[in-house]
Amino acid sequence: MVETQSQQVGRISQQLDETKAYLEQDLAAATDITLKRIELDAATVVTLTLVSELLPEQIQKQVKELITLHEQVWNMDMPPVAGTTPRKPLGERLFHRFAFFLHGSPNRGNTSGIPII
Repeated sequence: MVETQSQQVGRISQQLDETKAYLEQDLAAATDITLKRIELDAATVVTLTLVSELLPEQIQKQVKELITLHEQVWNMDMPPVAGTTPRKPLGERLFHRFAFFLHGSPNRGNTSGIPII
């Protein structure tokens, strides 16, 4: 089924509303500021991915390139600074929060090799 622009905007708007609600709940429950930052960072990447679907193809490509750079930096192994908490892996619960993006919307044009969460 091919979505009209209006249907696509509605679907993305609904997904962003749901994401914001889930994120607010998770942030209220979390006490670790590092985990809060990681969750917000992941939500920002998801938001960029979703919103880019509404943009012209060339801009979608540019957004995907930025997300690729983001992923490359996050995948770098860095020793923790003494006295700080090392980067924590994203919890399984966070992945489940964004799983509806995979089921509700195919990875249209995702050629970056990065799964859209």
